[in-house]
Amino acid sequence: TICSGSSFSITPSGVPSGTTYTWSAPVLSPLGSITGGSSQGVGQSSIGQTLTSTVTSAATATYTVTPTSGTCVGNTFTATITVNPKPNFTPTKTDPTLCNAVDGKITLTGLLASTSYQYSYTVNTVTTGPVTATSNASGQILINGLGAGTYDVVVTNPVSLCSSSPQTISLINPGAPDVYDIVDQTICGTTYTLPTITGSNLPGTESYYTGPGGTGTAMSAGTVINTSQTVYIYATTPGGCSDQETFIVTINPKPTVSAQTQTICSGSSFSITPSGVPS
Repeated sequence: TICSGSSFSITPSGVPSGTTYTWSAPVLSPLGSITGGSSQGVGQSSIGQTLTSTVTSAATATYTVTPTSGTCVGNTFTATITVNPKPNFTPTKTDPTLCNAVDGKITLTGLLASTSYQYSYTVNTVTTGPVTATSNASGQILINGLGAGTYDVVVTNPVSLCSSSPQTISLINPGAPDVYDIVDQTICGTTYTLPTITGSNLPGTESYYTGPGGTGTAMSAGTVINTSQTVYIYATTPGGCSDQETFIVTINPKPTVSAQTQTICSGSSFSITPSGVPS
């Protein structure tokens, strides 16, 4: 017995060493319920293929196998493989109503009606579950009490233990600020003036800082910087949603050289290396 999309491998025991196997295309029950099964006319050391279910309940593929040892052909036998389907679903979402609220929802649709399942989800590297739940008459399971984040959801059939592929869905904080980045600045001169902060859903209290997360010294647009440093742009809402971007300001001083004089004799060379300039 295997899960849909998996491979099986059968190596019979009690046969002469070096026995190989050929087989005809499998008989499917119900008809057309499994893909991936085919005949094998070249002797193999084991019987195996990858089978995928196309139905929502268990199906079987029955192979008629011929064993051969050297020039001796043995009696045919059957190998029956049961293929259980993986749960198939589509996630839809309801975002949290407020910034940092935990009233978001994910609805799993497309499952079998009134059927027991187990689901688990991972968000921010933390996994919750498995949680046992029964789908409603429409084949839906509701997961509620969720905050913003990107969720990877897996559903498992607790009887067959076959699990779905992870389905990803993101819940978004409403009104969360989005600070637009500023590219790194390299200045030939003495100063750099901080420009106006731009973005979306900005609360009006956004500012530049010398440290991350709104720490260090706050600096407003128009502040003049005269030393190389990392600048943090930070915005936070009353609900606690925040966004941060950083950029590096590099101030390269211009070399300033006073007039230079040197006296030489005709036919000689001169060399001037000004002092007091950047290395």
